[in-house]
Amino acid sequence: MDFVPENSSSANKRTTAGGRVKWSAALECLLIDIWQEKIEDLRGPRKNSHVYMEMAESMKEAGLELGWGEISTKLENMTKKYRH
Repeated sequence: MDFVPENSSSANKRTTAGGRVKWSAALECLLIDIWQEKIEDLRGPRKNSHVYMEMAESMKEAGLELGWGEISTKLENMTKKYRH
């Protein structure tokens, strides 16, 4: 799935006043696509922070500037929410 920012000025930082990222369905789908590509690296011996940094770089290439910590937190939250 390709993500196209609505407009380049506000799409780069999608945060609330408190600094939290606003995750739209399209952003979540993009993250899941990137996660799918990196899942073996996350399960392997590499430090996950390095993999999250690569994922952040992929998001940046799609026009979104997110820190690796924001990505890590979102993936943890999604895993907790949907795992049974």
